[in-house]
Amino acid sequence: MPDLCEFEIKTRIGIDLNPVNLKSTEEALWNLALIWPDQNERINRFREATSLLVDCPLSFRKGPGTNMLNEIIPNIPAEDALIIMHSFTLNQFTSAERESFNEVIARHSIPRAIWRINLEWLGTKHPELKVQFYSKGLLRNTILLAECRGHGDWIDWQLK
Repeated sequence: MPDLCEFEIKTRIGIDLNPVNLKSTEEALWNLALIWPDQNERINRFREATSLLVDCPLSFRKGPGTNMLNEIIPNIPAEDALIIMHSFTLNQFTSAERESFNEVIARHSIPRAIWRINLEWLGTKHPELKVQFYSKGLLRNTILLAECRGHGDWIDWQLK
């Protein structure tokens, strides 16, 4: 896998079946209300995270992730590094949908490398944060970066 390095983020595109625009005061307040009131640390993390969105250019696409990737990836300039990030998403997919999602990423890595950063909890003791590298149609490498708790209460970095 190539060395990890800093990337300049040029485009941020969120994909969801029902996108939530946390830049909208109304939607942010609704999501804040979904956090149990006794969980002050989660409330503070939410507020800190949403404050970062103020100056963050971000667009949303509504639809299934696999379909949307097929529409979006060809429109990202070939000279730009392509990084796909997802968290607590694949547990909502069927096994066939997960396989299709992986195949789409692999297929789009034929002409260009793709980095995949994911935080998922699929049959492991704790959620796992991984970085994966695809090129020439194959998953070339996976590095386990950390194990963590779903709501960010703790993180155990595996790279020391």
